[in-house]
Amino acid sequence: MPDDTYLLPLLGQKWIQEYGKGIDYLHYHNYLEIGYCYEGEGEIVLLDKTYQYHDNTLTILPKNCPHTTNSTPHTMSRWEYLYIDEENFVKDIMVNANSSKAEDLLNLINDDALVLDAKDYPLICDYLKKLFDEMRYQHNFFLEISHGLASCFLFEVARIRSDMNKVNKQEENEYSEYVLDTIIYIENNYDKHDLDVEMLAQEKSISASHLRRIFKKETGKHLVEYINEVRVGEACRLLRQSNLSIGDIAYRIGYSSISTFNRNFKELKKVSPKEWRQRPNNFEQKLNDFVIHNEEGW
Repeated sequence: MPDDTYLLPLLGQKWIQEYGKGIDYLHYHNYLEIGYCYEGEGEIVLLDKTYQYHDNTLTILPKNCPHTTNSTPHTMSRWEYLYIDEENFVKDIMVNANSSKAEDLLNLINDDALVLDAKDYPLICDYLKKLFDEMRYQHNFFLEISHGLASCFLFEVARIRSDMNKVNKQEENEYSEYVLDTIIYIENNYDKHDLDVEMLAQEKSISASHLRRIFKKETGKHLVEYINEVRVGEACRLLRQSNLSIGDIAYRIGYSSISTFNRNFKELKKVSPKEWRQRPNNFEQKLNDFVIHNEEGW
């Protein structure tokens, strides 16, 4: 990564090629990888998924995500790429923001790989292509403009990911205000160690028994069950994307007792947190199983 920027573009004729020819392995990068296919077709292979690509395909791959690109045999594809040191970049652009907001942004950006069709997401692709041109032609203030465009791009990635993660709108509309507000409160406050039914009822100024009853009626789940689902979901993300100890993760998601965390996790996932962390589809942890060669340059 250059010293004066968080951005590394790979542009030009070199990236018109038959991708995957003679390559039978996956690779990964230490930075967020963004790719744009102008022309061509083939497949993007991740650890556990394969996506077809074509003209005007956008890919967004978190760091440490094993992958490879394979053109349709005997055809050329024209790609350009951008690598972003997203952790330091986000810290820089959100230096005056609440630290939790920066963390939320990074979590959304790195949530999972995205393979998008440009016709469905024209705004984010427009940001990227303008950024490519700024870095390509390097007119006055190109670096400052590129950083601005990269900021817009990352915020739009987070917005897309957030929209994908939302509860289905139709299901939301079926919930009463009490239940929907309770769901939102849990999702925003699952890390509070004193979060329980009594606290949730107090927030809505109704009795705990009434809140239990209407929540079960509308969602089919007990309130405590839903709290555990949200916490365990966040635990899975941290197990997949961080090297935090299981005890630290338990504490961060609201459990005061690691034994309670382990029991609830196993009830929901049928395996212990340690076993889940070692599952093949957790790509950050799976890297430990690969024979890894360090390559520098392009």
